[in-house]
Amino acid sequence: MSLYRRHILSIVAVFLVVSGFFSWLNYGVTQRHIDDAKKERVALLAEVVTNGLKSIMLEGRPREEFQRFLDGLAAEDIRAVRVFSDSGIVLSSTIPGEVGQKVDDQHLKVFRARKNPSLFVHTSQGRKVYSSIMIMGNDWPCQRCHGAGDEVRAIVDLEVMHGKEESLVTGAIVRTLAAWLISAGLLSLALAIIARRQIKKPLEKVIAEINSIAEGDATARISASGAEELTAIALGVNRITSELEKARDAVQRYESTETSQLEKMASIGEVAATVAHEIKNPLAGISGALQVMAEDIPEDSPRKEICNEILSEIDRLDRCVKELIIFARPQEMNPVPSDLNRIVARAVAGVKETASSMGIEVTELPGTLPEISVDPDQIEKVLRDVLLYQMQLMSDGGTITLSTMHDREKDEIRIMSADTARALTYENIRNIFKPSFSTKYTGSGLGLAVSRNIVESHSGRIRVESEPGIGNFFHIIIPRKR
Repeated sequence: MSLYRRHILSIVAVFLVVSGFFSWLNYGVTQRHIDDAKKERVALLAEVVTNGLKSIMLEGRPREEFQRFLDGLAAEDIRAVRVFSDSGIVLSSTIPGEVGQKVDDQHLKVFRARKNPSLFVHTSQGRKVYSSIMIMGNDWPCQRCHGAGDEVRAIVDLEVMHGKEESLVTGAIVRTLAAWLISAGLLSLALAIIARRQIKKPLEKVIAEINSIAEGDATARISASGAEELTAIALGVNRITSELEKARDAVQRYESTETSQLEKMASIGEVAATVAHEIKNPLAGISGALQVMAEDIPEDSPRKEICNEILSEIDRLDRCVKELIIFARPQEMNPVPSDLNRIVARAVAGVKETASSMGIEVTELPGTLPEISVDPDQIEKVLRDVLLYQMQLMSDGGTITLSTMHDREKDEIRIMSADTARALTYENIRNIFKPSFSTKYTGSGLGLAVSRNIVESHSGRIRVESEPGIGNFFHIIIPRKR
């Protein structure tokens, strides 16, 4: 449902509830006032009847005179006036058929409660009836004729119907309900007209302009006019649109620069791969020739040490050339079901001797892992390069701990290599996987860049975290399903 309709329905609903509540309160108050007025009238009529009966009895007039007195009280709302004895037998009544009959049990019960006067309300033939019971005691004037034996001479019973007032109240309720519904209808119509002009049309305009922006028209702006709220929305959206336009321009510039850089890197990579191949073969020849020459040099000759140093540098150059070729032209991946804990163990074994000579202890904390499809040689190279990088950070020795775990929820294998070296700076972490970046790494500067390419070729990711005073943490995450 639209905001426009919800707004109208909400206000109309509140109006109906509030007006209905106060109408109900007014009806209750009016009904109580009518009841109180009716009860007062019934009590007054009962007193008139009682006094009239006493007057007739004291004057010694016959019973027929009293009956005529009762008949004279007949009115539209007076249902019955009767006099009955303390035994419940009707002595006189405006309803002739009741004389000599027993009064209703409820009236007799009220009389026997001995509350004088007694006023109560009951229903008869589906209509509300107000009844008053007044006891005529055997006072001393009555005792001259009737003697002092009886305590009660007679009981006056008056019944008044709730007639005309009830119809007036019902009519008032109907009129109130009709006015209530008409007011609700008129209010709905007025709200619909006002809300359409002040809410719906301005909102539709804002929505149309937002849709225009969403479709790619970054130059579109929302007109800041109308209600304060809509103006605030328009200004906010316009501000966001301006920022988005700036961000889009920046992204386009970055993409253009990055594309140019990638093209340049690709060209450099091709050249580097070609140059590396051209260098690799001569290096092998130089190394072989130097080894032959070294065999003829005595062990105690200074030239022997120089030859060994040259051979060591040739080996380092050969490793650099190999890494450059791998980086420029990544090897094809050959995944097989593997146990990563075994791969970790091989990588640790490969660097353990060098680590010990540097005063570094490398430990393993293998977790329970399922098999995972990876290229074991490439993953071992990643782990070895990470370990060598961490070792270069630990000139004063320390500890490197490799742990593995299986994230069952994401079905990923996680390898963490934690060291106790000085924490890397933010700038170091930001550039650590870029080619030629090094903090002390004695290799080609391509080791971690190649490692990232290998991990990403397994649909994985590698990242670094540092905690000052604790060390650095290399995280390698590889999903089992790719």
